[in-house]
Amino acid sequence: MLLTLEGVLTPDDVCEARRLLAGAAWEDGRSTAGAQAVTVKNNQQLAQDGEPARTLRALVLQGLERHATFFSAALPRNVFPPMF
Repeated sequence: MLLTLEGVLTPDDVCEARRLLAGAAWEDGRSTAGAQAVTVKNNQQLAQDGEPARTLRALVLQGLERHATFFSAALPRNVFPPMF
C-alpha cells in the first residue's frame, strides 16, 4: 500500500530546502553505488558529509517525526536518513 503524506514539511521548511539545494555542490552519484550499480547509475547527489545534506536530513526527519500518519501507517522500528 502506498500513501501520500501531505504536510510533512511546512512551507518554511520547503523554502529552506530549496535554498539549500540551489546553493549546494553536487557530485557524481556513482560514489555511493555498489559494485554492480556503478556501471549504470547516472545521477547527481549532494556530498553526504556536507552541511546542506546534514541540514536537509534533519529537516526531513523532523517533519516525519511530527507526522502522525507516517508513524501509524509505517510503524517504523528505525527511520534511516534520506540521501539527496
